[in-house]
Amino acid sequence: MSTLHPMIHLPSGGYIRHTRTDGTDLDVVNAARASFEKEVFEMGDGDRGLIDFLAVENHDSPFRQVGICYESHESLLIARQAWRYCVGAANVEDATGWNEASRRYVTLPPAYARVEAWRVAPANRKQGSGGAADAETQRWADETYARLGAETLAAYDEALERGICPEQARFMLLGYALMTTWRTRSSLAGIVHQLRQRLAKDAQKEWRPYAEGLAAICIHAFPISTAALLAPRVILSRLDKPRRAAAAAEAIIRDLGPDAAWALARFIAGSLDNRQPSDPNHHAKG
Repeated sequence: MSTLHPMIHLPSGGYIRHTRTDGTDLDVVNAARASFEKEVFEMGDGDRGLIDFLAVENHDSPFRQVGICYESHESLLIARQAWRYCVGAANVEDATGWNEASRRYVTLPPAYARVEAWRVAPANRKQGSGGAADAETQRWADETYARLGAETLAAYDEALERGICPEQARFMLLGYALMTTWRTRSSLAGIVHQLRQRLAKDAQKEWRPYAEGLAAICIHAFPISTAALLAPRVILSRLDKPRRAAAAAEAIIRDLGPDAAWALARFIAGSLDNRQPSDPNHHAKG
């Protein structure tokens, strides 16, 4: 698909912007058929079945042949964790791309991520967080966060006014909540590895909207491959015929129209919540 997905706005005040698509579902098919020195020029039923087979049998090298470029504006908490999926993820290290706006060189208007609700510590520390805090704690946390944010933003502005260099003035800011902007490029296989972990129910809640947005872009760019990779058995369980995840994804996107990619991404995310712990792709992530 040659068009770009519209910008996705996130609850934190951030966004994900699709900037380029490298390849199509057909390129995945032709990468797989290279072993037999064959090439096709339009997608057929056999090619959809091939993509299903590659996904179910974990033959991921053809999915490394295609990818997307995207720009993200999110908190440093998300950015630093996103970087974990870049390090060591490329077959050729020169192919790893990540470029981020720097407060060392430019004076960006500082902004902090919005917090929709504060959560309590869980009984089991491995879960990361529990339910919502009580109303009094919510009020205290909201007021404290707003006060600290205002104080640190004022301190940052004053530091600049006093002539302190931007690369040191940024120390006045609350690091983890500070919003930043970066661009990166990843193969579809690399992004799907990230999404399998970050769309899971036990992933950190702040990650879910970001991961759903990224999934929507992948579904928009590679509807057949993304659906087959992310949730083949989930989609197949709703069909009469076996191995038709690819065709199901195309039908869903065709029927839902402009919001199809986002809707299917949220459907997949909700389905992944129901995975059993025996699922080999089930990992707790903070």
